[in-house]
Amino acid sequence: GRARRLRTPCAARRQARTVTRRPPNPACAEPPSASPHSRLRANWQEGKRWSPDWSDEQRADGYAGWQKAVQRTLDWVDVE
Repeated sequence: GRARRLRTPCAARRQARTVTRRPPNPACAEPPSASPHSRLRANWQEGKRWSPDWSDEQRADGYAGWQKAVQRTLDWVDVE
């Protein structure tokens, strides 16, 4: 499946801990929407780089906890 982009720094850090590759984080918060792609690429700078810092055991435990939480939410709403 396609990964969802997280909009908050806290959520991005949490996601970065659970993945094995380092996602880039642009220096500017919002690139101008009217800019051509070439200009955007020329002006883009990496602001911060989040590195996964969890061990394999922590990652497995976190993923298991996430799966458990998702399973518990499946019965919250009755679909008719």
